[in-house]
Amino acid sequence: EISLGLVGSEMCIRDRQEAEREAQLATNCQVATDNLRGYQNNPGRRVIDEEGNATRPSEEERQQKIQDLQDKIDLYCQ
Repeated sequence: EISLGLVGSEMCIRDRQEAEREAQLATNCQVATDNLRGYQNNPGRRVIDEEGNATRPSEEERQQKIQDLQDKIDLYCQ
């Protein structure tokens, strides 16, 4: 009886962990999608650098960020 209870509780833990993982993936998907839309629709957008300064990325940097975000979408939005 005890071993059956452990199996059941292990399944509950595993189910909860899977649900948390899926929720995190959905959040990451939404963030990446929103950020990609922002980069695509607003080429002159400013970003905050490490020192807190607002700067505009070069077109090359912008295109790289778009590719990075698309890679994240491919990973998170399954």
